[in-house]
Amino acid sequence: MTGKRPRFDLPLSQTDKVIEILAAGLMAVLFIYTFVSWSNLPETIPVHFDAKGQPDGYGGRITIFFSPLLTLALFVLLTVLNRRPDIFNYPVRISPENAEYHYRLATKMLRLLKLSLVIMFGAITWSVVHSARSGNSDYVMWVLPFALIITFIPIIYYFFSVFKRNSSNTLTKPKNQKERKYKFY
Repeated sequence: MTGKRPRFDLPLSQTDKVIEILAAGLMAVLFIYTFVSWSNLPETIPVHFDAKGQPDGYGGRITIFFSPLLTLALFVLLTVLNRRPDIFNYPVRISPENAEYHYRLATKMLRLLKLSLVIMFGAITWSVVHSARSGNSDYVMWVLPFALIITFIPIIYYFFSVFKRNSSNTLTKPKNQKERKYKFY
């Protein structure tokens, strides 16, 4: 239920500003790189690769713009969503006492995720351009592990921070709540 959560504007910290500027700057670099590369691409480029990094799907060179456009759409969506942390789902109960901490943490995670997505799609675009120009797709097999790692780092950081604070702070636990013991199998 988001109706009972506090809603307020969070000013950006210096770190938040740096992340936003870096993400926007890398987004601009991605578009510039794509536009500059487009004229030097063959008419048909690889658009999909198998697990060994070998091309197994092809498309017209106009398809090189799919990655930057998808990145831009996700960038805008995450930017708009980040303005309303009170509607997010949280793994803890949000109260007036802990709202600012959790809102800041969640919005920072989305900013880092946005930066990660720009880097990930930039790596994908670079690998497609490199493969199309040189015929060498050796680097492509490293894009998926790189993409997974860079995407999950902000998420892991977020959950680590939430549960670290929760284990040392009882503000997020309702009064009279019994401690639960969990078994992991």
